[in-house]
Amino acid sequence: MKKNIKPFVKWAGGKTQFIKTIDPLIPEYERYIEPFIGGGAMLFHLQPNNFIANDINNELITTYKVLQGEERERERERERERERESLKITWKNIQRTIQGNIIIKLEN
Repeated sequence: MKKNIKPFVKWAGGKTQFIKTIDPLIPEYERYIEPFIGGGAMLFHLQPNNFIANDINNELITTYKVLQGEERERERERERERERESLKITWKNIQRTIQGNIIIKLEN
């Protein structure tokens, strides 16, 4: 399922207003190549699994790289949180099992 991602910056020559026109014209692809990413409207709309994005503006590309790194770190943190929650559930189950065994032994 695609996320609703919008460009974070307005860019000269942006394609946001043309997405509905351009989208049906894009052929099937194995790798999406965006030579002039700018604000990234088409990239964010398509959300391809395999892509190359480029631009002549090095500061813009650096910004995208920083954002990509931050997103990867957030995903790692979400994974760590899922692991912590799983361990909490497992520990609670162990405690219940131990308590249940003690109660059963006391009753016998």
